[in-house]
Amino acid sequence: EIKTFSKWDQKLFHEIHIYIVQHLDEPPKTLDQLAMLFNTNEYKIKTGFKEIFGCTPMQYYNRQRIRQCKILIENTSLSLKEISIKMGFSSYPHFSKSFKKETHVTPRFYKKITRNS
Repeated sequence: EIKTFSKWDQKLFHEIHIYIVQHLDEPPKTLDQLAMLFNTNEYKIKTGFKEIFGCTPMQYYNRQRIRQCKILIENTSLSLKEISIKMGFSSYPHFSKSFKKETHVTPRFYKKITRNS
């Protein structure tokens, strides 16, 4: 069942999306923190995000963060460790695990294939 959201709700989800994208280099906010920040409730954020973006805010954050890491790997001379630090990962192993979970390849392999193409 597809829910219809008011214009206010649509604007809210758009603002949360923008907030997430602008804060990818910071640790992610919990649903509770997002709800407080945007003066709404956790349920509305979780269900609205799932409906509009097909994932939870945390999944969206992780996907966008890995997307940004891929851009940095492709377009900068930063080392993988530097990228992991720049993007706010707690450690290189955590970055590598998150990257592989999202892309199905390690950051090292991704760097190798994008540099050789």
